[in-house]
Amino acid sequence: MDLQIGDRVRVIRAYQDNTAVVGTEGTVCGLKYDGHVVCVNHDVYSGIMHHCNGLCERGHGWNYHVADATKYFELISHTPEISIQTIDELL
Repeated sequence: MDLQIGDRVRVIRAYQDNTAVVGTEGTVCGLKYDGHVVCVNHDVYSGIMHHCNGLCERGHGWNYHVADATKYFELISHTPEISIQTIDELL
């Protein structure tokens, strides 16, 4: 998974027993150790989370190993879904 700072992710599985964020979303706020660790600023607060070394608010940060990223979260598309198929649906 090719992640960049600013990417939105959805957590699909607990990492290191952090179940509070499963089913929620967050934003990649940092890449550490030559891109081997991704820091995520989660939209929700959890008392066990940290602040990713000052990259986000305390209680919102969590680090994930990039090699295992696809096990724990999925990238949220930046492209909006458009289901309008006729001009009448638009109006």
